Amino acid sequence: MAKSGDIDMLFEVRNNFLLGAYQNSINEAQNVRLKSDEERLARDVYMYRAYIAQNKPSIALSEINASSAPPALVAVRRFAEYMANPANRSKIVEEVEAEFNGDIPNDDTVFLMSAIIYMREQNIDNALRLLHQSDSLECRAATVQCLLKLDRVDLAAKEVKKMQEIDEDSTVTQLALAWLNTALVSLC
Repeated sequence: MAKSGDIDMLFEVRNNFLLGAYQNSINEAQNVRLKSDEERLARDVYMYRAYIAQNKPSIALSEINASSAPPALVAVRRFAEYMANPANRSKIVEEVEAEFNGDIPNDDTVFLMSAIIYMREQNIDNALRLLHQSDSLECRAATVQCLLKLDRVDLAAKEVKKMQEIDEDSTVTQLALAWLNTALVSLC
């Protein structure tokens, strides 16, 4: 998020990614001019996640050096490995569990990517344990998805309310609200 009064240079990259316009997100990421290392890291995270979403995990695997990249990009690379190598998924889950039980970096992207792996493995409890360590809107949205998978619409509604208190107009908050409303309608 940009500080109050600052222009969010990553808005288009993030928004296109969240809306599923992955190629647009990649194009924006490749063209946006950023000043800080933090912004460049966030751009790279969204860009590589967009490649993975397009079923092109090989790009993330070839461009992210696991031994020298920041923890956020290492987590994205691990997710790319998970998606690219179905035969190695159990090994990758073991790596996530070892990190989770050991010294996991305090990074929202690490929490989110690891939680997504757990979600894909139907291990919602561990996904929630990871997601509760972060206050980012994306992690909160993933928490909503987990709670809806557990049919805990009541808890998902509370999480959406917290998201609305943080940023009601955020795209990810609006998506979480749509998921919640869809779940509520299906209960009728």
